[in-house]
Amino acid sequence: LVADIKPALHEGTNVIAVSIFNETHLGGLSGGASLAILGGKSSGVWKRSLFNGLAQVIVQSEREGSGTFRLRATAPGLKSGEAPIQITAAATPPSVENPSSDLVLTHWMQSPVSKQAPDPNITVAENDMNTWTSVQAGTPQDFSGGSWALLRCRFTPSRDIQSNGGQILFKEITGSAEVFVDGVKAGAKQSSDPVPLQIQLPPKEGTRTVTIRVHAADLQKAGLTGSVSVGAIP
Repeated sequence: LVADIKPALHEGTNVIAVSIFNETHLGGLSGGASLAILGGKSSGVWKRSLFNGLAQVIVQSEREGSGTFRLRATAPGLKSGEAPIQITAAATPPSVENPSSDLVLTHWMQSPVSKQAPDPNITVAENDMNTWTSVQAGTPQDFSGGSWALLRCRFTPSRDIQSNGGQILFKEITGSAEVFVDGVKAGAKQSSDPVPLQIQLPPKEGTRTVTIRVHAADLQKAGLTGSVSVGAIP
């Protein structure tokens, strides 16, 4: 038996096909060939039939292997064959950092602007498509005609945050603001300056509702002037 091989195998990162053939018996070998591997592992079976004198086996080295491993083929009535395969170090594959698992809250609803502080727990009918306006975090909201408005978002956190709690990070809020989570006040900022705000999100299953009561004072543009994200507590 003779083995036809590639000269080298990268440690644990790729596989190679080793061909085993009978130089003198081209009509097949009913007993098949038995394979023994020293120093590596095979992803195929360990006994192969020779079809028209030829068989093939897929081999792979162990991860962080080194040196040489040998594939030995034997068959009754034939001289055994052995294939030495050199194991070489494999370069570390390129990778990228895992993207953030934070949930970004982009789409919000804004209540009509008013001159008086609105009730943060006011309810809106499911079929009400006209009273509240769809807005996006990161784009200043319009406060023409008044100085108060509510901004609301409903979302479902990840399972981990539902179980263990997390945090809501407002990258920038312009105007003074109070933040309510499921109707309970969770944080506030007194200054009208555009600054970040971080609040805790208690553990709870299911959908959450965050409402921000913004007081723009004499500002025409205020509200969520930065992005909003929900993530685990560092």
